[in-house]
Amino acid sequence: NHLMTMEEVLKIKKEYERLTLNERVQHLVLLTSFIVLAISGFMVEIPASWVSALRLDYPTLFEIRGLIHRIAAVILILDSLYHLGYLGLTPRGRWQLRELLPRKKDLIDLIQVVKHYRNPNEPMPKFDWFNYKEKAEYWALVWGNIVMPATGAMLWFEQYTPKLFLDIAVIVHTYEALLAVLAIIVWHFYNA
Repeated sequence: NHLMTMEEVLKIKKEYERLTLNERVQHLVLLTSFIVLAISGFMVEIPASWVSALRLDYPTLFEIRGLIHRIAAVILILDSLYHLGYLGLTPRGRWQLRELLPRKKDLIDLIQVVKHYRNPNEPMPKFDWFNYKEKAEYWALVWGNIVMPATGAMLWFEQYTPKLFLDIAVIVHTYEALLAVLAIIVWHFYNA
């Protein structure tokens, strides 16, 4: 029995690249545009007294805020379209899409995890490349990237949107944004 040298450890240690450089850049663009969208979007929801206290009540700031929000939205949409192309046109993208599809094993894994948390003697399941939580988060992102641009376009081009649909778009856009931010803070940051 001897302690292993670093060379010996490196020989047996397997490393798996979770995300390629291309995928990391996609994620960075998504992350950056999401943060900008969250900050610039929620500025509308800040109470007027806070706006004044934070010195955000300059008239041009809200015009700039709207422009920044729209630019970030276009960047997020372009990143999403690029991601769709990546999923459909590259072998790794097609493989990832197949791996992200829900399977019966995901439900079995969830049940096994619950059993483990109830009784630590129960084994944790062996997960696939993406586990059930990652798949749920990914498909929630897909849903959000459909709902937010659709409602955002209605708000952006309000002159072409009937009043009823505009009112619904405001509600859906606001609450979906709140849900997305909370999901990232509570779910994604914790799990990732």
